[in-house]
Amino acid sequence: MEGKTVRNFIVCLSFAFVAAAFGTFGPLASAPALALDTGLESTALHAGLSEGDDGSNADVAIIAGRVINALLGLVGVVFLVLVIFAGYKWMMARGNAKETEDAKNMLVQAVIGLLIIFAAYVLVDYLLGLAIFEVVGVDL
Repeated sequence: MEGKTVRNFIVCLSFAFVAAAFGTFGPLASAPALALDTGLESTALHAGLSEGDDGSNADVAIIAGRVINALLGLVGVVFLVLVIFAGYKWMMARGNAKETEDAKNMLVQAVIGLLIIFAAYVLVDYLLGLAIFEVVGVDL
């Protein structure tokens, strides 16, 4: 019975995160009140950066950046679910030393995984910045 309860908890939590993400960020991204004319479009056109016919940039670097940002967001959600699940396991251990230790280990492993992913992102961003500076001569 314990496994079924935990599985139901994880499924409900996942649906809540997905619903919150679509409900919160979807309307904000398309809200006309937030569509300010900052002049970035004209600056981009003067710099030689034009948009495609459908209004979306098809540049490989922009697409890669969007994919990386989406994956990092997904990693953040997975980390949050793991931390909440580890806390749930810890609370439901009821003094059982083995279950408490398992929950602590899960929490530590989630934090270590997040730190590894963050360090890899920072390292790649730094190295790509150096490479772009060497090739183009522009400091990002």
